[in-house]
Amino acid sequence: MFVRNLLCFSVLLTAFSAHSSPWINPEDRFLHSSLQLLQKSGKISLPLSSYPVSWVAVIQQLGALDRSKLTDAELLAVSRLMTAVDFARAENIQTLILSASTEPVGSGLQGARFDEAALLGVMSEHKGYNWAVGLRTNFRVDARDDKEQHFDGSYAAYTFDNWIISFSQQQLWLGSTQSHGEQLSWQGRAPKTIQLSRLNPSLSLFSDELTQIPTATRLIVGEMPGSVSLRDARFAIASINMLPSSRIELGMTYAQLRDLPEIDAPVSQAISSESIHELQFDFRYLLGTAGLYGQINRQDNAQTSANQYSIGTDLHLWLNGWQSTFFAEYRYLERDFFNWRQPESFQQSPLIEPLAIKNNKVLGAYFYRAAGVGLSLKINHLEYDINGLDNSHLLYHLGGQYPLWRGLLTAELQHSANKVAEISSRWQGAVRYEYRW
Repeated sequence: MFVRNLLCFSVLLTAFSAHSSPWINPEDRFLHSSLQLLQKSGKISLPLSSYPVSWVAVIQQLGALDRSKLTDAELLAVSRLMTAVDFARAENIQTLILSASTEPVGSGLQGARFDEAALLGVMSEHKGYNWAVGLRTNFRVDARDDKEQHFDGSYAAYTFDNWIISFSQQQLWLGSTQSHGEQLSWQGRAPKTIQLSRLNPSLSLFSDELTQIPTATRLIVGEMPGSVSLRDARFAIASINMLPSSRIELGMTYAQLRDLPEIDAPVSQAISSESIHELQFDFRYLLGTAGLYGQINRQDNAQTSANQYSIGTDLHLWLNGWQSTFFAEYRYLERDFFNWRQPESFQQSPLIEPLAIKNNKVLGAYFYRAAGVGLSLKINHLEYDINGLDNSHLLYHLGGQYPLWRGLLTAELQHSANKVAEISSRWQGAVRYEYRW
């Protein structure tokens, strides 16, 4: 009953049409979990495997829900989404970001990132009827890439008919998996992109009528950031995701990477200055509160071809007031598969030589409750070659968020262990505070 009372302000949904931010934040895994819960239970009918996802279709479908028929878990998911919309709908938003971490070394092996010892970020967003602009400036102390200032997080967007065109330096999410290892630039600084995508996947491609098969499409051209081994390499991506039935989501993505810089010590002979072509197929099978998903990547360049396979399952449960998501994944990479989407995995450092990941296993969970408190857990085990020798890496990650002084405080703690004696054990931690007005 408490959760139901918490949603009494949901009538405000009908006011959200022109003044909401263009996209749902792809880095908010608690928000992502809420969307997937509603998708699995059939309460919303949208493809959710790739991000960014526009707020427009989500708001429209939430407004049509009969909340008297929702479970407590579904009501909490709606509450979480509406709280985010309540922030995003304002015409003018100012944001202050403060963060600090133990060491600016980056993750390198699919954990959380620690790119600078301290960061001060200031962002100003302004919205009109069919446009939105956000400028973010980040001032950094002891940055790993020696850049004292950058503009990651900035964007400009314009909508026309059922399309949105954007110029941004923000994170993307491409694929059906829950873990971050296979997503474009998730572990590096955000790429610079120009993107054209459908605003509302629920509408027909050539009319304003609702379609029986919600379809999301996006065309992206971009440039990798200057802080990774693939600095300034360019890429082009075309993707389509659809929901042909209430139980099945299918997706296909084509990507081309070109203008690669010369890399002194490549992971394998597959890495060269030649263009790389990659075709990705992904699926999700939805059943009540559970889901099964998978992904296949086929990669070709002038020298070789290789594949990558991923499979996983997730489960949403209501545990004594907590909306909970559990997931398990397995990924296998053939020897010459070039993991260009995660450039930090092969970037050289004083501690880690160039490596080639063979497979990794991930177990994780997200927990969220009505008060805004969230917890995340992840265990990641990798096996890889390092200079032709087998090695393994075990990573434990704990994260949390807590509303504080009208803002949000987040913290992360990470421990990694490796067979290599020099980095057999390492602790990392970070704290971040975000305040909006």
